[in-house]
Amino acid sequence: MPISSRLIKELEALKKETSETGGGLVFGIHSSAKKSFYAALAAAGITDFRFHDLRGTGITRLLRAGMSAPEVMKISGHTQNKTFLRYIKVDDDTVERARNALDNYLVNF
Repeated sequence: MPISSRLIKELEALKKETSETGGGLVFGIHSSAKKSFYAALAAAGITDFRFHDLRGTGITRLLRAGMSAPEVMKISGHTQNKTFLRYIKVDDDTVERARNALDNYLVNF
């Protein structure tokens, strides 16, 4: 998955911070990115969220940003449409956009 300019900026700041403290660790992670991720979730009091859920968030955001489904499938490594569709999140915002699209369509109908 590609990363945003905002994330690159945050990672560069984190790299600078950890390089100043020494230790030779990549971004200050002592064990694994997943363990650090789950520790951050626990510290924030977030439950019922898995590391793999980030994949769905990334896929959904790329689609909402206007990329075509075939492009996003290629980026995410999906070859089967059925599997790809499992990752697309439908939430209140999606329902609102669908309602607005129907309203706009019916005005011109």
